[in-house]
Amino acid sequence: MKVFRSARIKARQGFSLVESAISLSILSFGMLSLAPLVGLGLTSARQARDSQLTAQIATTIAEQAREGTLTNGVGYVDNQGAVCGSSTACYQTQTTESTVAGNCTRLTIQVAPIGNPNRVQAYAVVLPPQ
Repeated sequence: MKVFRSARIKARQGFSLVESAISLSILSFGMLSLAPLVGLGLTSARQARDSQLTAQIATTIAEQAREGTLTNGVGYVDNQGAVCGSSTACYQTQTTESTVAGNCTRLTIQVAPIGNPNRVQAYAVVLPPQ
């Protein structure tokens, strides 16, 4: 018995394995080229967080100086800005006071993340005479 095949060849549908492999390799290469940007974004986010928290800590210390409750020297604070011991601290602070013209006091505040002393943020506040 003869089987007659249709004269019309049906169009092939879908993608071949080779086409899929090529498209996946191009997609993978594109995604891998973006991978360093993730690390850069995480670093920038950490630096922004540190800058914000050090500014808040410096503001808290300046308010303590205005109230007269500040103790000069090295101090340790947690990530909420509360004073704590060196074993649980996230930031180290150092304050120094000096007298400037007109009996004003210049307060210098240095705040650095524990474990990253190269990221010291320095703030200066001039306090009026009390």
